[in-house]
Amino acid sequence: DVYFGDGRQDKGFGGSCQNRGIALSYGAELRYRLYIGGEKRATLIKFDLAMLGARATVKRAVLMLWVQGLNPKADLACNAYALKRRWSERVVGVMGGLNDTNSAKPRRGRKLYPVGGPENWAEPMFAGADDRHAKPVGSLTFKKTGWAMVDVTPAVQNWVSGKWANHGLALQMATPRWDYGKKDVWMASSDYGVDPRRRPRLILALDGQVVPPAYKVQPLGPSMFVAKDRAKMAGKLVLINVLSAGSLSSRRFETGVLKGVPAVKEYIDKAFVEVRLDADDPANRKLLDSYGVRRYPSVLIVSPKDDQPDNFALIEPFAWNAMFGVPRSEFELEQLYTWQLQRVFDRAGRSNGRVRPTGADVGGCGS
Repeated sequence: DVYFGDGRQDKGFGGSCQNRGIALSYGAELRYRLYIGGEKRATLIKFDLAMLGARATVKRAVLMLWVQGLNPKADLACNAYALKRRWSERVVGVMGGLNDTNSAKPRRGRKLYPVGGPENWAEPMFAGADDRHAKPVGSLTFKKTGWAMVDVTPAVQNWVSGKWANHGLALQMATPRWDYGKKDVWMASSDYGVDPRRRPRLILALDGQVVPPAYKVQPLGPSMFVAKDRAKMAGKLVLINVLSAGSLSSRRFETGVLKGVPAVKEYIDKAFVEVRLDADDPANRKLLDSYGVRRYPSVLIVSPKDDQPDNFALIEPFAWNAMFGVPRSEFELEQLYTWQLQRVFDRAGRSNGRVRPTGADVGGCGS
């Protein structure tokens, strides 16, 4: 989940520093809250329903949100729309699900990602017919703090049946307004750490048998020793994609990106020697522990030089209590996955092979 606002009205800054719930530079609370209203903010939220399987029938679906505060002077009627386009928590914005700028085109035509490009809304703030289904799939009026509920049964039924692709929901005030720095509704996000019970929930009433689709990680590549040797001879880095059958993000990462986008493999083969590991295989545990791999999926990029055992970069998902990491959607979109790899590759190229990030690489405004 994520929130963002329409910054185009403010020509100087593109909205206040709290106009998007992504950058940690302005305080961790942005990651732990969802805002609606004020600067025409909307919240996007998505639940992975793949584990239900094709035999399950949804009788009812209710989205539950923990409301932390309200603006009593605002019109608090809210609509929920089912989205038609994919989006990323890191680079979603007024112009696109994969575009966090106020322009539909990159500056000076520059290429933003090694694989793929920006993906725009048909109309700003996902207002186009190709951005969302026209009619709201649910609505509510916020009245008090605590739990708020909205029935979104039509959307979930269409997702589970396969009639619609599941790109999640957009929550937007029925009468959007723009007021610099203001917010009308604020809620706990999926990263809310004070009390995990207050994170967003999707409550389902089901008929039929729930049969999760089978999934098994398929290891790939040579041993670590052989991979380092090959990388050293070819002037490449070692890339280790760590997957777990118990991780829904691992499923989407392997099937949708590593296997689903041929250009990703082409990109990897140019600069890396790839190894794909099953985190649940006890034979891999010692290696993963030595690099501090704790969450899945994760990406390890390792220098092949034997005299630099600690020269590696670990890219892993956020945990609620972790200051560093990336949104899980970063592993589910070919643009952002290859962008992360390219950052490390470029770092090695300009710093005599240094892969491990420094403080300037991982934190601070503008880093």
